[in-house]
Amino acid sequence: MRPARDTPKRLVLITALLAVSGGQPACAQTAAGSGARACSAFSTALAQDENAAIDSYVAWSQGFISGFNWSNARERNVHIDAAGIITWLGAFCTANPQHRIYNALQALIQLEAR
Repeated sequence: MRPARDTPKRLVLITALLAVSGGQPACAQTAAGSGARACSAFSTALAQDENAAIDSYVAWSQGFISGFNWSNARERNVHIDAAGIITWLGAFCTANPQHRIYNALQALIQLEAR
């Protein structure tokens, strides 16, 4: 067991490391589930009319947007229905197949919550 006098030094080191790193790992993932998938997967689901897959993207998107609306201090909420989400994701993902679903939603939020 180390002496107690090392504890303040470790706390200073940990605090300094967190300050430099911004408190997050360098490659932290910001999303999981359907929203972390590539836009090309949504485009494929849409082209093949895979209702269960499309529903999962819509449900995830609604949760993501609801989370934004709930935490938005400016109170400029994004209002969009399921059909609007499908239309937005379809257009965005066709133009940006390498992006993630959450990137498409972030673009929508930036456009709608100004």
